[in-house]
Amino acid sequence: MRTTTSDNLAFVSKIAAKIVEEVRGLGTLQGGNLFAKSTTSSLQMDYHTRTGIGQGSYLPEMVDPPDQNPGEGHSKSIRLSTYGNAIGFSERVKSMMPGEIKRDQGYLKDSWVETLEMWRYVFYSEALSGTTPSVQNGRQLIDQNSYDGVTYFHAAHTYKGSSAVNSNLSATVRTMSVSALVSMAQQARGWVDYNGFPLRTGFKSWVIAKNLIEDANVYVRTMKTPLTANNAINAMQFADNGSPATTLEVWDMLPDDHFMLRNKLGSSMPGFVEIVLKGEDYKQRTYMVTNSARAYKVDWQTTRFIGGIHWAEFLTHRAAAA
Repeated sequence: MRTTTSDNLAFVSKIAAKIVEEVRGLGTLQGGNLFAKSTTSSLQMDYHTRTGIGQGSYLPEMVDPPDQNPGEGHSKSIRLSTYGNAIGFSERVKSMMPGEIKRDQGYLKDSWVETLEMWRYVFYSEALSGTTPSVQNGRQLIDQNSYDGVTYFHAAHTYKGSSAVNSNLSATVRTMSVSALVSMAQQARGWVDYNGFPLRTGFKSWVIAKNLIEDANVYVRTMKTPLTANNAINAMQFADNGSPATTLEVWDMLPDDHFMLRNKLGSSMPGFVEIVLKGEDYKQRTYMVTNSARAYKVDWQTTRFIGGIHWAEFLTHRAAAA
């Protein structure tokens, strides 16, 4: 019995649809949790900030307060880019075992996840080192700068029209320890807003490299001072009493020994962002090609942008890439 071209194409398409379903259920792995998600219906997103209005004035009763309208602050435009990959099948696709086809389709699924994880890592490493943003085919794929125009991890973040300066880059702390974590927490506590007043940060978690899992648990979850004979209470343990958070987020793509403090500002001031074109989080298609070696082709495409917005969600301990 001879199968028709349409039968073969429908067969491959059915397997492709199953893989798409599996990918949507898979999510975006670890690094995706660090990036605020948003969608857009255009190929460009614009972010704008406003300046502060200062403290209220002390006034006699029944006197209207003076106007202190906020001005325009920093602005940033982001253009989305397209990622994609493909594999081909021979004309005799019906003779292939379904498991073989699913395996090859699974490679496409892995390709999608690994591509996104790689660019999240590229964003972090370039933000850390302040290198020139990566460009492929004439398009900038990531933007490692925060909304104030300097690289995301920087010692002198500013507000437009304000003299306030903040640093989310610790240049002195190099290895994880209780003193290192306390030092970073104190640095974040010292951040100020447009008017020079405390930014009111709240600690959410520590983001750590995989090789720090054991040390991190020791430092933030033991009751006594860790790795010493000192019986004093380990203040790092009590996250709800003003000390840093004890929640740990492991990101395999972080270089060994790297760790970050993550604040709770992400809901109102997103730090790392991942913008997706609406309806194009993951698209896979199957189609015929005129090629002697490959009669059918399956590909995926996704349109998105990875970059930085507000510097205050993350504080890193490294002054330069290792």
